[in-house]
Amino acid sequence: MKKIILLFAICLLQTNLKAQTNVYHPFPDSNAIWIEEWTKHMDTSVHYISRTSLIGDTVINAVNYNKLYSSFVHNDPYLGFDSSWKYTGGIREDITKKIYFLDSDSINEMLIYDFSKNIGDTIPSSKNFAPLIIENIDSILINNQYRKRFLLDSLGYSFIIEGIGYNGGLFGLFTTAWIFSWTLPDLVCFIQGGNILYHNPNYNSCFRVITTIDDKEYKHAFKLIPNPSNGLVKLEIENTTNETLKIEIINVSGQQVYRKQYSNTIHKQIDLSGLPKGIYFVKMQGKDLINVQKLVLQ
Repeated sequence: MKKIILLFAICLLQTNLKAQTNVYHPFPDSNAIWIEEWTKHMDTSVHYISRTSLIGDTVINAVNYNKLYSSFVHNDPYLGFDSSWKYTGGIREDITKKIYFLDSDSINEMLIYDFSKNIGDTIPSSKNFAPLIIENIDSILINNQYRKRFLLDSLGYSFIIEGIGYNGGLFGLFTTAWIFSWTLPDLVCFIQGGNILYHNPNYNSCFRVITTIDDKEYKHAFKLIPNPSNGLVKLEIENTTNETLKIEIINVSGQQVYRKQYSNTIHKQIDLSGLPKGIYFVKMQGKDLINVQKLVLQ
């Protein structure tokens, strides 16, 4: 009798999981951010982090797109530095579960995901890659709901999550430009509506702080007290060089909600109680460095 009950429970669980994965989770059209990271092959202390966010929509050639903006930070002394948010292009989903991207420098959109594919099908990817085939389809628990996961190898190292994208980055299946000097990107986190829906287990935090090579003597200490906060945040900066530092606070949609410059050591209380609760990025930027910390308003 116990064996029958156990078998019934297992069948019921499998039926429930299958039913949940049959519920399609569409690609986000707003309030979403993908955080990705690269590492340099020859120097693993050098990192490159990108944040890509959906902000607004637009119409191009009579077709509706959601606008993508990207921001980059790195600690490579040989690369120029500009962490401002820039328009990347438009992205859209059609009724057949296909995701298209129109680059800001192109007039032709390209297919980047097709969530209607099945086991054995070839997926969209760069022509520089060998054809990628879906080896298997299983499920992954995201925010208490199961989504389809399309496995691109038998070990499960490479996969695409329904409604999120590739675990090698939003455009990782098309990234080849830096393949010889940088690793291919990792999707560190995917955030939607202020909630972390996917967190790569190989990274301790979604909000990694990187510093330049010249910053190893910690010339600029940067603290937020308390964190999490109810909206009143004490900002402490030990600026021993009197360098002008720019402080920006950005929400998960990439919108700037606070900006100010300081040139001296400060201990200042900032009132953010008028902002919605959620996750924010506090960025301190100087001539040769950038530090980013996560701030939670609750």
